[in-house]
Amino acid sequence: MRTKADGSDQAYLWESEGVDGYDISPSDKDEVGTEITLYLMDDTDDEKYSDFLEEWKLKELIKRYSDYIRYPIIMNVEKRDLIEATEEEREKEDYEPQYDVHWEDETINSMVPIWKKNRSDVTDEEYNQFYKDKFYDYADPARIITTNVEGLLSYNALLFIPSQVPYNFYAKDYKRGLQLYSSGVLIMDKCEDLVPDYFGFVHGLVDSQDVSLNISREMLQQDRQLKAIANRLEKKISSELKDMLTKDRDAYETFFKNFGLRLKFGLYDNFGMNKEKLQDLVMFHSSTEDKLVTFKEYVDRMKEDQKYIYYAVGNPWTRSRRCPRLKPSSTAAMKCCCVPKRWMNSP
Repeated sequence: MRTKADGSDQAYLWESEGVDGYDISPSDKDEVGTEITLYLMDDTDDEKYSDFLEEWKLKELIKRYSDYIRYPIIMNVEKRDLIEATEEEREKEDYEPQYDVHWEDETINSMVPIWKKNRSDVTDEEYNQFYKDKFYDYADPARIITTNVEGLLSYNALLFIPSQVPYNFYAKDYKRGLQLYSSGVLIMDKCEDLVPDYFGFVHGLVDSQDVSLNISREMLQQDRQLKAIANRLEKKISSELKDMLTKDRDAYETFFKNFGLRLKFGLYDNFGMNKEKLQDLVMFHSSTEDKLVTFKEYVDRMKEDQKYIYYAVGNPWTRSRRCPRLKPSSTAAMKCCCVPKRWMNSP
């Protein structure tokens, strides 16, 4: 790296092999500013370092890690313009399109991230397209959650609740977590500490200027600010789900059929430590109605002398309705939550 400060007559050369230490020595440079020259290692059987000289690779790296920094990243790229041919030329059997190849500067990064914009300035279509491009889904999300917090703890968050189950969601190798940015620079692609396991279906990102660019995974796990952000996000997600349940029952039932198993697991995981957070979000089939009901709805319909919530297990759950105690003709007939047998045996 060769650099010369404004107002200085002396330039300096910084050199390092990226292994241990570096050297700084006086150098010559006519103009102020900084020039950085990188030297790549030779290709090996395992790594093709020459890819980093390709235009597509450089664009990919910029888009992935520096798409939202506030300064433009300008790159001299190849442009190909089709040369218009005559009708006579196009009709020839050996006709091949001809292109005018030239080079021009292009700003690669977006600079202004969508989550930094006011909610009113972004349409749902723009959010949906961002979600599909960023998280490789072909369907629009079921819910978009935006939040902007300023104060002792400052961060922006853009979260999405998928409308369908990812193909590997219940696989062991599925990695949950949100993308973590520091002032627009991606520092972690899957930060598991930002969402609890029972909300692992949520996609999205968090951007905070309070998080260091050089923070390690071990330090993240002990970071108080990150834990505070995670607690607030958990409450926000829970609030949005309850709002969906109240205002858009059909959409919530579809969501619950997709991800209810994860919420159910959160109820009794860690010896029921989170049951109060989730008990208003879970649903069960009713023995008397062909629809899903919540615990609150079940309790509101209980008989005056009924003290407990009853459940019956069957596989499929419809078999539990055949229980003699649930028949209307039975003197001990009661309303009951019907639970699939797999709920009793699987996480």
